[in-house]
Amino acid sequence: MELKLNGKTYKTGTITFGIFRKGTEYLKGLQNQTFLGPEYPLSELDEAVDFIILVYGNNFTTEEFYNGFNMVDSTDFMAFFGSILSNIQMTEEKRHFLAEKAQQEQQGQETK
Repeated sequence: MELKLNGKTYKTGTITFGIFRKGTEYLKGLQNQTFLGPEYPLSELDEAVDFIILVYGNNFTTEEFYNGFNMVDSTDFMAFFGSILSNIQMTEEKRHFLAEKAQQEQQGQETK
């Protein structure tokens, strides 16, 4: 998943089990509205940004994210953060692999 900040493009780093675990916690918190609820507590926004930086391999700073992430309103950030959490659960590569596998299985069943 790519992120553009200040004219630079960043890709996610290696997803370790620790990142997966923390991402799962955040995802549950978002779903239950116990993390980044309606009032967007600043400490939770900072925590979310720190996690984004971690997911992108610590290749940019908090300040670079704050000054380089363009958004129209809060839904842009929430959608981006949600997509990162979803991507950690199942990467694009894994989705593509599973889609290809399902297509091959379907083709195999059609020939029988």
